[in-house]
Amino acid sequence: MLQFKKIRSYFYGILIILGSCNFAFANKIPGTPTSAFSVIQKTPSNSDTLPQTKLVTKQIIYHASKSGAVNFIWYSENFSNTEILSWNEKTELSDGRLISTMALGSENTFKVSIMMPEGAHVNYGFWITKNKSGTYQDIWDWRSGEVLTFLDETPVRVVANYIKTINNKESIIVQNGWLFFLGLLAILLIIYVVVVFWFKDTNQVPLVHKTLIIGLSAYLIHVIARTEIIRLNPKSLLINPYNFVKLFKASLSDLLYITIITVVFTGLISLLAKKKIIRKWLYIIFVILIVLSTIIAFTNITTVRYLGRPFNYEWFYYSDVLGSEYAVTLMQENSSLKLVFNFIVLGLSVLVLSRILQYASIIIKKHRYLKYIAIAITILATGLLLVNTLTMDNFTNRGKTDNAIIAMSTSLVSNNQNTSFFTMELSEENKMFIPNLSDTIGIDENKYKNHHIKNVLYVVLESTGSNYFDDYGGKYNITPNISSYAKEALIFNNAYAHAPATNKSMVSLLGSIYPYVSYKSITEEKPDFNHASLPLILKNNGYHTSFFSSANFNWLSGIEYLNFRGFDIIEDFSTISCNQQFKQDSYNDGDAIDDACLSKRFKVFLDENKSENFFSMIWTAQGHYPYFFSHKEENFGVNHIELNRYLNIIKYNDKLVGDILQILKDKNLYESTLVVVVGDHGEAFGQHDFYGHASSIHEENVRIPLYYINPEIFKGERRSDIASIKDVSSTTLSILGLDIPAEWQGRDLTLTESNEAFFFAPWSDHLFGYRKNDIKYIFNETTKSIEVFDLKTDPYEKNNLFEKISKAEINKARIRIASWIQYQDKFVKQKLLDKNPM
Repeated sequence: MLQFKKIRSYFYGILIILGSCNFAFANKIPGTPTSAFSVIQKTPSNSDTLPQTKLVTKQIIYHASKSGAVNFIWYSENFSNTEILSWNEKTELSDGRLISTMALGSENTFKVSIMMPEGAHVNYGFWITKNKSGTYQDIWDWRSGEVLTFLDETPVRVVANYIKTINNKESIIVQNGWLFFLGLLAILLIIYVVVVFWFKDTNQVPLVHKTLIIGLSAYLIHVIARTEIIRLNPKSLLINPYNFVKLFKASLSDLLYITIITVVFTGLISLLAKKKIIRKWLYIIFVILIVLSTIIAFTNITTVRYLGRPFNYEWFYYSDVLGSEYAVTLMQENSSLKLVFNFIVLGLSVLVLSRILQYASIIIKKHRYLKYIAIAITILATGLLLVNTLTMDNFTNRGKTDNAIIAMSTSLVSNNQNTSFFTMELSEENKMFIPNLSDTIGIDENKYKNHHIKNVLYVVLESTGSNYFDDYGGKYNITPNISSYAKEALIFNNAYAHAPATNKSMVSLLGSIYPYVSYKSITEEKPDFNHASLPLILKNNGYHTSFFSSANFNWLSGIEYLNFRGFDIIEDFSTISCNQQFKQDSYNDGDAIDDACLSKRFKVFLDENKSENFFSMIWTAQGHYPYFFSHKEENFGVNHIELNRYLNIIKYNDKLVGDILQILKDKNLYESTLVVVVGDHGEAFGQHDFYGHASSIHEENVRIPLYYINPEIFKGERRSDIASIKDVSSTTLSILGLDIPAEWQGRDLTLTESNEAFFFAPWSDHLFGYRKNDIKYIFNETTKSIEVFDLKTDPYEKNNLFEKISKAEINKARIRIASWIQYQDKFVKQKLLDKNPM
């Protein structure tokens, strides 16, 4: 039988210990800088707590002798970003949520002035983006434990601490795990001396009580990890008690997880009171589980920065952790003995804290009045937390508050297509989905067929969205070469990938079909997928076929899939001769080569193939994270290190396209070659609080450039109807005068038009999208939220019209998506069951 009076005493010291730990480490554990992949939400305005009648201007003078460009990065937990931006000109959001103000440099000193209400507190740091010689860097000098208080206009002078500068992707708490562990040991030593030598108390704690204490300790350590995930400086808990409510609400999922496993093991240990050996082993298993769970809690900090939410089974599959040498290499490159050591000691910190709580409870029990005070404080604090939590609106997204283990466990159960779209009851009319539905545009069918074209070249630009291209309204002037061919091209203004993932687009591009509407990939599930592909069709018509990529296409069995598509030659980074390898501070000798080597390899292919017609596919790599770029970078003024590098890569790839087209001209093949330039999907840089490409289906993730280039048949036409990546090869066959296979789902873009497109992304949340004319719908089946945008008036998807759109229109879109999904799901699964390979 549980001794509840003793157990209760362990909980009396929670608030005292938590406050002590927070006080002890507030100035030791740095505050949290974000990275280019963090997804930080705005905190609600609490400006009523501070006077707003007077604004104080504070100048910050930063002495940084080794730096060439510096940004002042800051935030306030008392005011919303909207308010801060209204008070400060030439200030913007950086990486989605932190405030960024460019510092003006003169010799070795950088100065910046910001304005805030009198009494406001600001957490801050410095983002160094260039060294003295002008080379791009990406390091942070985050002023941990330091807070600017706006009481007067006295300037603040800060000297750069280059020893403690950090990479902006690393977790500060994890970096200092050893320091946290030593701090807890020091507290344990002090309290041990008090208990043993002062109170002479050496009583053994029952196993059940130990289990409960460890569970409580694990929750408190999880809370510390959660502070960095939600961008809450530990010191702010002392400045603003309201932040305790934020932190408690953000860690409810952690509390649930810890409570479940603690109750289960406590119950088992209690029931097996007479089975000492079994009880002991249950306790050991519990301790191991708690330590591992704590380590995972700290690894989740970086995971959320990259993905916007904890790692789940869908991401595990998509990242191809078990099947890709690249994934293993990447993990090895981002690991170190120091990092592993810090994770281990953070996990062991739970055991140290549990001992502290155990001894603290002894001290409290020895003093009757202290016990009553502890009871009163605990009841009052718990009541206030619960009341304020229930009345508090969500201040951050679900991905930043989910417990990592619960998220993974849930995804293991629900990773299959279990959304309403797959099971929705449809009328017979809606079941009759036509994948290549379109209208003829009434032009001469021979307009694009009376030519001398006999060769085909696809140039696929990795992770390249159309919004950065000059011809698509991009403001950076980075695609002059491609734009110079606009008068000899057919350009599609509204072309889309169906999913923001390379393997999905590869299947659609080569096979002219919608991809498998699943987190799974056809390339991995059935590389010999029995379906006609463009290179095989052309090979059967006498073409010499080749595939060249500067990336690693073993990802999700990509190379194996290509082996069944009819290519005579398949080469990626591992076989193409190239002296230019990825060499970058955080990414050494990776699985890719410089994209420029593709033009050289293509030229050799043409030299070796002088008699046959050819089909060649060139697929770049550098547009993918980590955006490797080895040449001198041009500054595009975007105040974002990764975006600036990415824009340089697009300009670099634009030159690659220009070089390839020039090779065709030099060999008198330009007029006889149909050149298709297309992106496989887009890339986001915080436009909707997401980075990369697989976690969202907003325009920056799925809208792609699409050019058909040939001087003989194209005269600078632009089309504004909706095109999809599945249509590209159907159009190619039509231009060549070859029959389009009946099983293909693409349409001929030259002779037809369409007003709809479908999208999905199943790796973070289950996202499904549909565009009809100018209206775009995004259904998040995980959060049950809906976004609706009018792309004509709101091309950047800033204004959600969901509340203004009728339920009937929403339902029409939902039915249309369900029709598509159910049709395609059946189509692909029949193909997967086909035992006859190509």
